[in-house]
Amino acid sequence: MTTTINRVLAVGSAPPECAELSRSVEARHCYPGVERVQVRAAGLVLFFEIKLAPPGADAAGAPSVWVDEHLGPVVEIPDGIRWTSTMLWKWPNEDLVSADSSYTFRPAGSGTEFTFELSYELPRTRGLAHLRDRGRFAESVERAIDRYLENLAALLSPAQVH
Repeated sequence: MTTTINRVLAVGSAPPECAELSRSVEARHCYPGVERVQVRAAGLVLFFEIKLAPPGADAAGAPSVWVDEHLGPVVEIPDGIRWTSTMLWKWPNEDLVSADSSYTFRPAGSGTEFTFELSYELPRTRGLAHLRDRGRFAESVERAIDRYLENLAALLSPAQVH
């Protein structure tokens, strides 16, 4: 079963800058719990570890999800620019979950409208089934994505000096 998360945010940078920044190693550190990011294939493949520690808890010794993300090209669309990625999430119990994301940036006044979409397959194996069956898996992913987008929106909205 596929689950999709859609969010629309306002950010301060122009669409081309947003696209460039959102594809960066720095942007991957916007995911809660990311400890390290490896770059491969001239920046088109990012491999990173996300520690699964609750907010405020010590991440040392916490289990990790490993993410292998393949970045698609930045393409112009009639009203902005977009890029997509495909991901494979490897959970501590060896379950694999596939996901696709899209990042769309459209000019909006003096800023940019940022539309993010993430679609992922719910795990089918027994290892994560107890979380899936209680709805906790989807809730946890949604909370993590909201935190990621909050951090990413801050990265895409440089501070202004008045």
